[in-house]
Amino acid sequence: MGTANYMGTNCADANYQRRKCKEQLLCEGCSSIINVFYYKIAKFWDDLTLGSMVSDYAANVHIMGASSSSLSELEIEKLSIESGLSRKGIVTLYNRFISLAKHKDTRTDEVFMSHHDFLDIQELQMNPLGARIIDAFFADAEVGDRKRVYFRDFVKVLSHFRPINKAKPHPWNSREAKLRFAFTMYDLNKSGTITKDEFREILQMMIGGNVPVEQVNSIADRTMREADRDGDGCITFHEFCNAMEKTDIEQRMSFRFLT
Repeated sequence: MGTANYMGTNCADANYQRRKCKEQLLCEGCSSIINVFYYKIAKFWDDLTLGSMVSDYAANVHIMGASSSSLSELEIEKLSIESGLSRKGIVTLYNRFISLAKHKDTRTDEVFMSHHDFLDIQELQMNPLGARIIDAFFADAEVGDRKRVYFRDFVKVLSHFRPINKAKPHPWNSREAKLRFAFTMYDLNKSGTITKDEFREILQMMIGGNVPVEQVNSIADRTMREADRDGDGCITFHEFCNAMEKTDIEQRMSFRFLT
């Protein structure tokens, strides 16, 4: 298997990137936090999608086969229109999805992933933000209520990471949608705001093992001062967007395979 690439960075450079992001985080404020944050998420998406690189033959089996685990041409077309992903991208993700999904809806015959299925993914077990990434798949109220992630839900979450096509804007991967996705990763209690404690907890997940608690607290304090414009002790989505104003979120939160 060749060297993977995410955010323009080769996996071979992963350790360097991790050190670089951490050093930047320790000496800068809010805008630099996004670098480490997206490195952790990007690593998971990269590992996850590498597992989906199947042969054209296997992909055709899943498109053309008559089994309940196949996608029809109509379904592929519909999902492509809904998500903005190419037909090839849909098939690639579907093959990965059915390799992970361990359950089938007895009423519709659709396969789906449970929370436990996500916990079994090795890449998530090794990722310090694994729990937050899993929560992202269940963040939608309807998905959270039924506690099942169907393929369309899987595609919708991943489509947030599709590169933006300014000629063909799409609500699932707009700048606002990408920022909203990132915001929910920090909003641990789903209150609609990010508190300093929540921010500190995410920081601890990302860098806590190698950085003294006092330094983590200092970074959290400095970031809150930068982002919390009204001084009420929490960061609203509007304040979060302002803090990320100079961050190239479109580039950092885009992966080339999702085209």
